[in-house]
Amino acid sequence: MKFNKKLIYSLLTLLLLCWIGNIIYYKNHIIDNPIFLKHYYSVNSNNFLLYYLDDINSQNKVTNLEFPELGTESIPFSESDLNTDNRYYSLKTLSVTPFYYINGTVPNRYKNKVITKANITFSNGKTQTIKIGQIKLLDNNLKTSSLNQGGVSCSSDNSGDFSFTTDKDIYITGINTKSYYLVKDVIEISIDGKPLSKVKFPIMLRAKYQIDISYNFNFSKNPSVKNNVYLFNLELLTKDLNGNNGITPCYIEMQPNMPDDLNIDVLKNEKGSD
Repeated sequence: MKFNKKLIYSLLTLLLLCWIGNIIYYKNHIIDNPIFLKHYYSVNSNNFLLYYLDDINSQNKVTNLEFPELGTESIPFSESDLNTDNRYYSLKTLSVTPFYYINGTVPNRYKNKVITKANITFSNGKTQTIKIGQIKLLDNNLKTSSLNQGGVSCSSDNSGDFSFTTDKDIYITGINTKSYYLVKDVIEISIDGKPLSKVKFPIMLRAKYQIDISYNFNFSKNPSVKNNVYLFNLELLTKDLNGNNGITPCYIEMQPNMPDDLNIDVLKNEKGSD
């Protein structure tokens, strides 16, 4: 049987090129070091999650965590594998407890502290200083108001809403936006269907009346920030007819569930390591 040598050489060349191409493609997807996401949190609890992307085959683990802005002590944490894309990447989390309550309150040294970076040591012996975004630790002593939460819903399209009712006539005098600045460029908030920018305060609420607060994250102006993780407290400020002030929190969050939720090419070009 005669073989066409040109055809055989062409097939072998094609196979070689495919093999080389697959190697290059795979190497382009390899992550040499874990990539931490940017976190924009405003939290009034002593626990939160840090998210990072790692190579799916990595055996590297976090062995020590420090927040330089809080001091030099090691921070308690637990590490978990959240999800993978079954090919290249694994999304992982660190559940972090930077402090413990004293008599149910945040110790003074941690109140209103802002965390922007972490010193992280891995099991391979490497230590990195990572930019992790902006995490503000709030005082957990919030006054309650006469607003009762009726329901909460959220959707995979990065939107959600809250409903509240009242037991008595009450005013909503405004919204505390001290955390809102973190996300004002990527979130749209509405009260009873009206954009926040067009809402006029105070709003008079009658007893048993329901009010709806809705939000929607919109990344069309800057798609790269979709890689960020958001958790903040939108506070509704209230006053009853006797002049008593109160605060009702709305906790708004957006976080990835799997590597496919992220723009990984952008992440690799914007690594947080100093």
